[in-house]
Amino acid sequence: MKWFLKCIRHYADFKGRARRKEYWMFALISGLIGMPIAMLRELFGNDAALEGIWGAQESMGLASTSSAVLSVVVNVIYLLWTLFILVPSIAVMVRRLHDTGRSGKILIPLFVLEIIFVILAVGAGIAPTMAMSILLVVTGILFLVVVVWVFVLTVKPGDIGPNRYGSDPKALDEIAQD
Repeated sequence: MKWFLKCIRHYADFKGRARRKEYWMFALISGLIGMPIAMLRELFGNDAALEGIWGAQESMGLASTSSAVLSVVVNVIYLLWTLFILVPSIAVMVRRLHDTGRSGKILIPLFVLEIIFVILAVGAGIAPTMAMSILLVVTGILFLVVVVWVFVLTVKPGDIGPNRYGSDPKALDEIAQD
């Protein structure tokens, strides 16, 4: 939990380096918090899912009001969590890349491909064509390649000793423990 809180304290700190332990503990804790929120959103976040739950109460007129309120509450909680965790997630990822001697700018293709993929997915849903489908598949494959590449970089050991992004955080943690 201390690693998660460290990332939250360094909410928008894109400078310096982050150990693997800091990055992966932050990912674990934020995932453990975010997963139940996402599950609640899947269960209660839209009226179609709630229709089955509230179906018996529909004859009394309770279903539409209750389900709408519940849907809004769950979606607001999900949105707030996503917005809250977005900046520290990117910041710790940039610091993790710094620890391996790489610039955080290598994340730009990841975000660009994600935006293109979403735009193409929406476009394919509105006006499906073979060309749109091919572009969607190619963009999806490129996105996955970049995701795997970034994943490999996050599991790679950091540079030993100082690099152009700062001191070795592992060495600093070991000195602090002595």
